[in-house]
Amino acid sequence: MDRQVKVLIAVFFTVAAILLLTNHVVSGDDISEWGIAGLMLALSAGFWVWVRLDMSESAPSPAVDIDEMTADQLPRADDLIIPETTGEDDADDSQRNLQPMPSPFELEAAAKAKAEEEAKARAEAEAARAKAEEEAAAEAEAAKSEPQQAIEEAQEEAGPEPVETEEPEAEELPKTDKPTAPEPEPEVVDEPESAVEPAAEAEVPPTTAGGLQDLTRIEGIGPKYRDALIAAGVTTFAQLGEMSVERLVEIAEGAGMRRAASMETWAEQAQLAADRDWEALDKLQDKLNAGRRD
Repeated sequence: MDRQVKVLIAVFFTVAAILLLTNHVVSGDDISEWGIAGLMLALSAGFWVWVRLDMSESAPSPAVDIDEMTADQLPRADDLIIPETTGEDDADDSQRNLQPMPSPFELEAAAKAKAEEEAKARAEAEAARAKAEEEAAAEAEAAKSEPQQAIEEAQEEAGPEPVETEEPEAEELPKTDKPTAPEPEPEVVDEPESAVEPAAEAEVPPTTAGGLQDLTRIEGIGPKYRDALIAAGVTTFAQLGEMSVERLVEIAEGAGMRRAASMETWAEQAQLAADRDWEALDKLQDKLNAGRRD
C-alpha cells in the first residue's frame, strides 16, 4: 500500500476517534459505550506505527567510512567505469524530454477537425459536379432549341403566307324590253408569229410553306441538313452558292452531324438554282450519284 494512503487512513481514524471521544465526554456516557471510539483509536495507532516502519525502511543507509573498509569491500576499478556519452545523445534526450505528449482531448479535437475538413471537401466536390452537370444539360438543351428557333425566326421574316381572295362574281344586268344594239366585232389584226406565241415564263425557284427557298432541291441536302443551314442563316440558293466546303462542314458539325460526301457539289448546284438555270441543274444532277461525283 502506498505511504500516502496509509497516512490518510491513519489521519481519518485519528480524527474519528477524537470526535467520538469528545462526544462521549460531553454527553457523560458510560465507559462501556466507548467501544467504537476505542476501536477507532486503536486502528489509528496501528496505521501510525505502520507508517513509521515504512519510513524507517525507506530511509537512506548510513554513510560508510572508506578508511574503515577492507580491500575486499572496496569496489574494483572496472565497476567504476562510466559509459561515455556524446553531446548529440544528450541533446536528443533533452529534446525528447521537452516535447509534451498530446492529451486525449487534443487528439480528439484534431481528429474531429480533420473529419470536418474531409466532409467539407467532399461537399464542395459534389456541388461542383452537380453544377457542371446542370450547365452541360442547359447547353445541350440550348443547342437543340437553336435550329428550331432559327427556322421560326426565318419564317417570321418571310412574312405570312399569301391569302387567296375570291373575286366577286359579275352582277347580271337587269333585262329590259328595249333591244340592245349589237356590239361591233373587233377587227382581227394579223400579228407576227413571234408576237402571237406567249413568252415563256421564267420558272420560279421552289419554296417551302414558310416562303423560304427549298434547299432540298439540291441533291444531297435532306431535311436535317436544310434545318442546320437555315439555323446558320442560309435560306437562299445564292447564299449557299457562295459558301465553301469548310464552312458547310463547320455548320454540320455544329448541329451534331458529320460531313456529307456531297458537300463538294452543293455550292455548284446552288449557283445554278440561284441563276434559275434548271435545265443545267438537272443535267448536272443526272451525272451525280446522291450528290457526289463518281
